Amino acid sequence: TIAVTGAAGGAGTSTVAALLGRWIAEAAKYPTLLVDFDRRKGDLALLLGLKADNGLAGILSAAEIDYRLIARTVLADGEKKRLSLLAQRPGPETPVDPQLLLQLGGALCELFSVSIWDIPSHRPAGSAEILKNADVCVILIDYTVSNARAAKISLNSVRRSPVSAASWWPITAEPVRASAASPC
Repeated sequence: TIAVTGAAGGAGTSTVAALLGRWIAEAAKYPTLLVDFDRRKGDLALLLGLKADNGLAGILSAAEIDYRLIARTVLADGEKKRLSLLAQRPGPETPVDPQLLLQLGGALCELFSVSIWDIPSHRPAGSAEILKNADVCVILIDYTVSNARAAKISLNSVRRSPVSAASWWPITAEPVRASAASPC
């Protein structure tokens, strides 16, 4: 399980998650699932050219994990179906039972070789559980003072957790700024 998040909004987490998922599915040929955990305005479906349904919302509102429901709601990308998506149409973020979320993560590990969670920077309910239990966490940070502070807060909150065993991979990028000499 890989969790991708950003220190602040607009860091490119969805793009990185989509590209990483596509690479693992196509180059490494592993069945890969992308989970768009931004239930307010997720855009992984758009990036993959798919139409999100209410699959993730239905799974998270159920009393228990249903493997048949997961199989019906996962959207496959392309003919080879190595890359799949679990998302929902943008809408309200409903409360999430942390135990159900952990059970969902376990079920996805059984069904797919790799699952990549796109966690929004506003950290909706359940994000902490995903970040604490992921095998690898990637945090995207722009080279700005405010984003460096936000990254420090994010890393400290997860590291305080007694369960956090994940490998953390901070990735920094200098923001692209248009200048007067720039043709853009």
